[in-house]
Amino acid sequence: SDVPQQSNGCDCGCFASTFADFIADVEVAGARRQANGGKRGMQQICRFLLDGWDEVPVAMRDIVADDILRIQHLLPVVVTSRPSGYVTSLQIATRFQITPLSFESMRILMREWFIEAGRPELELQLSLHLDNHPGFRELARNPFVLTLLCAVTARDWRSPIPSSRALLYERLFQLAQEYCNSNHRTKGYAWKSNEHSNDASDASAAAFETLSSESGGCRYQFELASLHPPNRDGERIAELLNLSRLITLVHEGAEQWSFLHPTVHEFLAARHLTESNHGADLVAAALKPEWLQVMIFACGLSGNHPDQAVWKSLRQVAAKRDRFGLIALRLAAILKEVNCQDGGVTLLGDDIRPELWRCLL
Repeated sequence: SDVPQQSNGCDCGCFASTFADFIADVEVAGARRQANGGKRGMQQICRFLLDGWDEVPVAMRDIVADDILRIQHLLPVVVTSRPSGYVTSLQIATRFQITPLSFESMRILMREWFIEAGRPELELQLSLHLDNHPGFRELARNPFVLTLLCAVTARDWRSPIPSSRALLYERLFQLAQEYCNSNHRTKGYAWKSNEHSNDASDASAAAFETLSSESGGCRYQFELASLHPPNRDGERIAELLNLSRLITLVHEGAEQWSFLHPTVHEFLAARHLTESNHGADLVAAALKPEWLQVMIFACGLSGNHPDQAVWKSLRQVAAKRDRFGLIALRLAAILKEVNCQDGGVTLLGDDIRPELWRCLL
């Protein structure tokens, strides 16, 4: 989804400003090399990486897939995607799944990270914490989550280490606000919270609105003007997010922005869901596969408290049954976030394990 303006390291002289132009230039360069009797083909000198297929607008995927097919005979194409956005209709010859880090790889990452940070003694502290929270340790096998956890541990080594992904991202959000307040307060930009307004809540509402946009564009990319929570100063919220380094410019020419990472976008949308207490929105999100990560964050923020609005809405979802057990599978992923041990009896009012067994057998 992030097409380079120039193919660095390529001696074919191709230059492009758009994806379509890039494809056309590669085809021209390949024909030129073949006509000139080049000893090495394009496949030997170029590799094309299409990073983040899950962030390509759904309406554009067929077009992009056709463009990939056009250049596959000229040079190898590598496509990356999070599982939530992967589609088997994309005609790729060989598929690889990047598996979670092994426990040994986790130790290596933590050791190298803390040595580089000058705090090698924190490796043991974080390792013991993960051993005491096996559910969270499984989540930390994701390299991004583990790296973020190392950073938070080094920054707040006197404070308790987060024991869930939702708490970890909440701490990241707090650190980003602190960074902005300490570096940009003199410019008139600082995160505020009072009886009349709450900038953090406004930012969460803006993230939810952009993620749920049905304008046909990429759900994870947006224009700054769209970061406009209802009845609030959208320009101020956009600038706060920018100065906090939570959003970044993706396509300069098109003025397209995105959050630091898709999961940051999903986390802030989840914050809004838990704060707004809109039962209809919660039920609708729980029934959509693309909103699963948002719901996992929302339940992590709500904790093991069945009286929270999130769990009340999920009890309505749990009462539904579908032929293939997809609802039970989604609920299982959500319950894992809060380390539920009774199959959902306390939080959902029902044990989903028999339904899971039915699906498997």
